[in-house]
Amino acid sequence: MTAIKGPSLADLRTTLARQVETLAGRLRGWSPGDWEQPSANPGWSNADTVRHLAEALAIYAVGVERRDQATRPSFDEARQSGAGAAALLPRRLADASERLVEALGKTETAEPVWHPGHRFSARTMAAVGLSEVVLHRWDLTGPGDRGPEPRAARLVLQGVFAPQDDSSANPIALLLHVAGRVRMESRPGWRGPDWGWDIPDEVPHAAPIRPGRVNLPARLRPGRVNLPARLRPGRVNLPARRTCPTTVGPRATVSPPTQRAGGPRRSPWTRPPGRRHRWGGEPARPRRSPRP
Repeated sequence: MTAIKGPSLADLRTTLARQVETLAGRLRGWSPGDWEQPSANPGWSNADTVRHLAEALAIYAVGVERRDQATRPSFDEARQSGAGAAALLPRRLADASERLVEALGKTETAEPVWHPGHRFSARTMAAVGLSEVVLHRWDLTGPGDRGPEPRAARLVLQGVFAPQDDSSANPIALLLHVAGRVRMESRPGWRGPDWGWDIPDEVPHAAPIRPGRVNLPARLRPGRVNLPARLRPGRVNLPARRTCPTTVGPRATVSPPTQRAGGPRRSPWTRPPGRRHRWGGEPARPRRSPRP
């Protein structure tokens, strides 16, 4: 895995825990009307956004806890973390965050972990989790400070938007720009709703092994004998000048005789009656009478 520059895993973990604690404290005083108010995410209410955030952090925690599995784990259990009444969401969000922060504390910085759509390092997972909290904190339109905080925004830029990070730009405005929230005029990098993370250390994967099939190279397929070109099943592979009939399976296969310059060669297994022939099919020389 390629090493990446940016914030440390410990710095990302502590910032993530602090941001969730601040956000959960903001949400505890909301009324039912605040939860039903539309968020900055089109088609989502504030309650929908917080449910999504709690589920995302729980899913990431599962991916870190089961990082040693050879295949992507199931995240079905974690997808229920946002279920329940809106008044319970601050507690569920805090629980999911604590679980993720604790799991990240038991991993090495470059250790690969599982994401529902990726396989990358634990440090990148911490940056992804922090980006979820910082951006969705801004998406929530209810009472309280929407943020994001400058230091947290800079860590997100360094972690998952490094190619577009600019130390001379305002980190909050730049993060909202590259994440498709608020566009900065005359600034490149705007992708609108099609924005995405710039993963610095994606782990490439081979094609998944399909059940019921042997995954072998092209010349090693089940149901056939993979032999060199001169060794095929169903015939006897002998040198060209040493031919003989051989029975293989239910049918007999005879290698064709070779051709000579003087014409076709007579089969060595047939002999006209009354005449002697050499191997090449020529008549034998007459024997001389012994001298007296």
